[in-house]
Amino acid sequence: MARYDDTYPVDLVIVGSGAGGGTLAQRLARRGWKVVVLEAGPFWDPDEDWVSDEAGSHSLYWTEERVIGGSDPVELGKNNCGHGVGGSMVHYAGYCPRFHPSDFEVRTRDGVGEDWPISYEDLKPHYERLELELPVAGDYWPWGDPHRYPHTAHPIAGGAEVARGGARKLGIEMRVGPVGITNGAFGNRPHCIYRGFCLQGCKVNAKASPLVTHIPDAIKHGAEIRAGCAALEIEVDDSRGRVAGVRYVRDGSERFQRADAVAVAGYSIETPRLLLNRTAADRARHARPRPRALGPGAAQYVRDYNHENRVTVTSDATDRNGVPVARMDYSQCDNDRKNIAYAKQTLHDIFEAGEPGADDHGARLAARRTTDAQARRRARRAPAAPPATAAAASAEPSRCRLIQACSLRPCDLSSKMPRAPSS
Repeated sequence: MARYDDTYPVDLVIVGSGAGGGTLAQRLARRGWKVVVLEAGPFWDPDEDWVSDEAGSHSLYWTEERVIGGSDPVELGKNNCGHGVGGSMVHYAGYCPRFHPSDFEVRTRDGVGEDWPISYEDLKPHYERLELELPVAGDYWPWGDPHRYPHTAHPIAGGAEVARGGARKLGIEMRVGPVGITNGAFGNRPHCIYRGFCLQGCKVNAKASPLVTHIPDAIKHGAEIRAGCAALEIEVDDSRGRVAGVRYVRDGSERFQRADAVAVAGYSIETPRLLLNRTAADRARHARPRPRALGPGAAQYVRDYNHENRVTVTSDATDRNGVPVARMDYSQCDNDRKNIAYAKQTLHDIFEAGEPGADDHGARLAARRTTDAQARRRARRAPAAPPATAAAASAEPSRCRLIQACSLRPCDLSSKMPRAPSS
């Protein structure tokens, strides 16, 4: 693996080696960029480090202190945050659905939220590219933009067979969802052996993650992956008004890697934490944050951001390096609760209808669902309600979006296997 001195200004420092950072490193290394990736966790060796046991897999998760709040606080840790090269894709379940075309046009179609500044068609070739590179296995998908996947769907177990039978009785179309898990050999990666430990890293490497797909190819093309390096702050060159590099901690010592550009790819919690701590450092030094530290206009947006569901930093707690930790507030709205209740009821109906001897009951459930659907259609055709009052409008939760996209070529990743580089 390439090694770059901290004093050498590389083309790009990437903070985080998960789905975003690992893929970006591979793409740009293939284009000749000198790339350094800083990863707070270890460089995993699946053969040596992973076990087929839940209790022995806690090191895969980001479990350092965070603060949660809101009326419906979300647990943070093993259920959503990764630790180590490969990031959260090391322990995700493998599910790889596409957004529907309608998801990009919710304001135009549904009168809520905001439309994305890009369309499904803009992202479609990138979906297709990644589905080939992982690769993705799944049934033909008839919804949204109908499409197929590179590998056919995996077989389903007994519980899913019951659900499929119940859904059929209720007239609900069901498909085996797309997963980034090989259904057949793929280069040096074996067929999935259905051992049931997708969330514990997939010791056999059938499940895709940057650790087994893009990171090895990035290293081959000159990228350096620095594991055990926790980013502290993005430094800015005052004379140029541009980033100068990243301060980080390795083996208990603070260091600084120079760079012409910095990409922050620390997932949805550590990314805003690092950027918000950048503005906090600015306030301490200059009494106000500088937009250049985050990009044009971004710091101003962060300052003004006061939505109910958000990630902030708190001075009430710091991590082992003295950096303020992230706080995530989450509160469901009425529509969230209605959607969750409807989904739970639908699943309940599906499994009830799928039970042996439930034919008559399934017919009654299907009739009830038909009646409910007709009522919803009548409600949608009803005259629109009068405009909300100013007080009611101001009480509605605001919404924001964070969009990251990259336009790059596909490549062959079928024969790359992860190996932790020697030091």
